[in-house]
Order: sequence, then structure tokens, then C-alpha cells
Amino acid sequence: MSRFLIMPAVGSCISTSTLPKTTAGPIAISKPVGQGPLARNLSDDVKIIQEALNQVTLKGVAGGPIPFLVVDGLKGPKTQAAIINFQRSQVKSINADGLVEPGKQTILRLNEVVAPVSKFDLNAKLAASLPLVRQALAAAIANFTSIITSGPVASGPAATAADRLNRHFALNTLDASGQSEGRVVLFETFSEMALVVNRPDLFDMFGAIDAFDVDPTNAKIALTTAQGVFEPPCRTGSSIKTPFVKTAPGGLGGAR
Repeated sequence: MSRFLIMPAVGSCISTSTLPKTTAGPIAISKPVGQGPLARNLSDDVKIIQEALNQVTLKGVAGGPIPFLVVDGLKGPKTQAAIINFQRSQVKSINADGLVEPGKQTILRLNEVVAPVSKFDLNAKLAASLPLVRQALAAAIANFTSIITSGPVASGPAATAADRLNRHFALNTLDASGQSEGRVVLFETFSEMALVVNRPDLFDMFGAIDAFDVDPTNAKIALTTAQGVFEPPCRTGSSIKTPFVKTAPGGLGGAR
């Protein structure tokens, strides 16, 4: 199961594994396959790559092995040559190093050729992630509320909130006025994010997933469209100098 971190209203970050395992697509390996010091060539991983490369040939796409590889889990010279041939034909962005690594360009391209993920599949994964996103946003808003209403204190929820804001947004690099303004701006931004996720009907959307575009190369990331439903909280020339907002205009920054 994939591991995610969420921040409760009080206390340290905790791990959760409530979401189903996600990969770049149906083709996934646990350790690198091929040549070089990083290669582990576990039998099950090698079989997955051998079968995937054979599927490239079956689909009539350049870079597949002829004749077919024997799917035996042994990384021999034929399997190695097939990996390099596929990289030379299909993975132009890297040198053909003969290594297939989890989540890297070669296996991503294999998925694009052999087992492309549809927008429907990605939206389904996004929908599965939304409860965790709602929980994280609620925790963040609770932290903002505690410190805005009480100000910095030595202990309790407000102290926890101050620690999170300093570590994640570097608010402690600002003067007292800038920190106060930054807390309010962030509170408003996270509240708007929560509104989109919790009440998509207010924006004439059928559901929350309609608010997002998905990244076809990474099913763990979803971004709002360029003309999103809320304004970026920090503009050029603002009195708040810390770069705590790193999204494009209208961007949510992604749920990972």
C-alpha cells in the first residue's frame, strides 16, 4: 500500500495507507531490471519487463524484440539487448543505458505503448484520494484557526500550528506583521481549496473531480485548470516576501 502523510490538528504528522496502490500504469516493477550497478533483476520483475517488451512487438510498435523473448525471469543477453533496443527506439530523452527503473522514463514509455491509462482511470484514482485531501485541508484550516485566534503561544494547538507554518512556509523569516498577514492569506487560500473539494456544486461542477486536470504520467497528481476558481494568494510586489506559494495562477499544487 502507498504511504501518505497527513497533518492532524494537534500532534505530529502521521502515516496512513488508506489509498490503493498506484503506479505509473499496469506495468510496474519493484527493483531495476537490466545492466549496471543499480540492477537487481528479480525474477518477477524481469518477467514483467520481458512480457511488456513482447507486447510492444505484438502492437506493431518499433522497439519490440523479434523473435519474442522467452518469459522466464532470467535477464540474459537477449533480454538486455531488447531493453536497449526499446530505449533507442522509444525513449529519446535518455541515453540507452540498458536499465529499466521503477517510475523512470523507460517504464513510463512502456506503459504508454502497452497499457495506456485512460482519463477515466486517473479520475477514479483522484476520486479515491479526495477523502484524504478533505481530511488534510480540514486539519490545516484547524491549525490556521488556532493560531489566528490566539496568536503565538508556547504550547497547545497554536504552538503546533506555528511549528507547521515555520517548517512548511518559512513564516518565521518574516517580521511580526508579515507573519500575521501570511497566516490570514494562507487560511483564506486553504479555505478556498476546501470549498472547491467539498462543495463543487457551488461552482456549477458535477463533482469535485471536474475541478481538476490529471497528469497522465503520474496518477498521484491533480491540478486545477489554468483559470481556477480562486486567486493566487501572493502576487508580485506583495508585502509578504516569503515564497510560500509555488502554484501557477489558479493552481491547487496537487494532492500527492
